[in-house]
Amino acid sequence: MMSFFRTLNKKQTFAVMGTAALLLAGCGNNGGANNEADASAATPSAQVTASAPAGSTSPSASPAGPVEAGISADELIAKVTEATAGLKSYAMETSTIQNMDFSQNGESQQQEIEMDTQTEFTRSPMRMHQTVTSNMTGQEQTFEQYITDKEMYIQANGQWQKMPLDETLKTAMTQSVNPEQQLNQFKSFAKEIKVFEKDGAYTMDVQVSGDKVKDIAKGYLGQSNQQQAQMLDQMNIKSMTLSYTVDKKTYYPVATDMIMAMDMDAEGQTVKLDMTVSAQLSDHNGIDEIKVPQEALNAQEVQSGTGQ
Repeated sequence: MMSFFRTLNKKQTFAVMGTAALLLAGCGNNGGANNEADASAATPSAQVTASAPAGSTSPSASPAGPVEAGISADELIAKVTEATAGLKSYAMETSTIQNMDFSQNGESQQQEIEMDTQTEFTRSPMRMHQTVTSNMTGQEQTFEQYITDKEMYIQANGQWQKMPLDETLKTAMTQSVNPEQQLNQFKSFAKEIKVFEKDGAYTMDVQVSGDKVKDIAKGYLGQSNQQQAQMLDQMNIKSMTLSYTVDKKTYYPVATDMIMAMDMDAEGQTVKLDMTVSAQLSDHNGIDEIKVPQEALNAQEVQSGTGQ
C-alpha cells in the first residue's frame, strides 16, 4: 500500500501544486474585468484570522499590530498599479511550504514539501533567472533556470538542457513573478480588503471564498484546459488569505503572502493540503541585464513535456 502511495503521491503532488498556482493566476487575469461583480459576491467581513508567514507585515504578524491606514483599497491599488507599470526589474525571494495528507482505505501518509526560490526578473527584454531548492520527504534538490521570451534553459544534476517556451508556459512563468498580476488578485475583492499601515509600508489583507476563487480561475481557463478545470471542481477550498505589502513612498511591492487550506478527492484518494507562500521583493529597477551563460545556450534542445 505504501508503495502505491509513493507512486501516486508524486503525480498528484504536482497536479495539486499546479492547480493551486492556477487559482492565483486566475484571480490575476480576471480581476480587472470582474471587479464590481466579484467584490459584491465575496464573503462579507473578511477579517484576516490565519497566521501569516514569517516576514509578513499583515495584522496577525505583529503583536503590536499595525494601524488601519487612511487610504482606501481602491486608492492604494490605483497608486500601486501606476508605480509598478514603470518597474523594469526586481529581485524576489519566495518560500513555499506545503503539508499534504493522502488517505485511502483507512490508511494515510503525510508529506511536506518546502521550496525556496531566488528570482531575478527584467521586463524588457523579458528575462528571468531562478535558483530553486526543494525538499520533498527529506530529499533535497536544487536546479537553476533561465527563461527568455522564446526558450527555457534548465540545469539539473550538473547538465544544461534547453526547450522552446510555448505561450502557455511563458504566461504561467511571467505571472508567477509579476507583481502587477499579483496585485490584480486584490481587484476582485476591493470592498473586502483591509488596509493597514506600519513601519513605512501599507499592507492589504483579504480572506476570500473558495468557490469564488474557483469561479474566477475557471473563467481564466475557458476551454483551454479541461483537465485542470475538472480538478478545480474537485477542490474544496476551506480558506485562502492574501496579503500584499507596498512601500509607502514608492508604492513598489515589497512582500506578498498567501495561506490556503483545501482538500479534494483524486483517483480514489482524499488529499488535504495546507500551503503557505511568502515572497519578499527587493532591488527594484536595480538589475540592468540578465545574461544566459554560454554553456546553457549550447545545451541540447528537448521538447517541453517529454521524458522529464
